[in-house]
Amino acid sequence: MALAFVHLTPDAIGRLAPGEKITEYGIVAERLADGDVQYSVDARIHGRRVHHVIGREGDDIGVADATEFIAAARAEAAASPSDGADQLIEVEVRRDGTNSTVLRAWGATADPPEEATEAPLDDED
Repeated sequence: MALAFVHLTPDAIGRLAPGEKITEYGIVAERLADGDVQYSVDARIHGRRVHHVIGREGDDIGVADATEFIAAARAEAAASPSDGADQLIEVEVRRDGTNSTVLRAWGATADPPEEATEAPLDDED
């Protein structure tokens, strides 16, 4: 079933002034200072908060791409059992049947798990 947007309509997005944003169904459209519109996702997917920039209108990214990302991320999260640990959500969004874009976002936090970050250096006395 397709989402029926009330606030996130093409007309409303076109009227955004620089710095303004509209949020609906976890999708955020924000007019940037250069006049482009940036689409991002701020949604809860199976108990994990996912914040991810999908792309810009100038790169042919739109509300449909953000909707596809959320649907695919929810399907992937439902298909893979989780032990509660942070995991990388990787979703391939197909556009026009030819192009595809792989989008990645960390579930629960914006930072990768500890094993993927650099360890602090030990102090030598």
